[in-house]
Amino acid sequence: AVVSTQSTGKLSVTQQTELEWSDIEAKFQSFSSRSEEQDARIGALLVEKGIATSQLAEAIASKAHLTQQVEEERGKLSRVSSLQDEQMISLQKRESKAAMHAKHLQRQVSKLTDELSDLEAQFRLRFEEETAKFHAESTKLQNENRTLRRALKHT
Repeated sequence: AVVSTQSTGKLSVTQQTELEWSDIEAKFQSFSSRSEEQDARIGALLVEKGIATSQLAEAIASKAHLTQQVEEERGKLSRVSSLQDEQMISLQKRESKAAMHAKHLQRQVSKLTDELSDLEAQFRLRFEEETAKFHAESTKLQNENRTLRRALKHT
């Protein structure tokens, strides 16, 4: 920013304060944009976690359905031929695959939950640090402003 100076070549108190506040606002805008990027990343992870959770629920429902079918087939086994024995084996294989898929999806949901927790912790820490810096700088400038105003009153 171009600032005019008095004949002494020094910035006026108002000009100096405006420059300092402009610098603080720029730092805060930079922090805000980083915060928005973190929010977007957290949102994407939440969507991904929701999809994985939905797939897990579907896999669990599928497993329950297949388990029910296996139980129904077991009840018929005493009366059925070897052909039905082969069907039973096929259903058990499908049930086993569904169980393995459900476990895989549970691990994915757990991993995404951990990543989300890590991101939230990082965001909270960064936010607290930036907020503390902002408040410290604001307080410093307010104190300097008061000191300069008092000095101006006495001149």
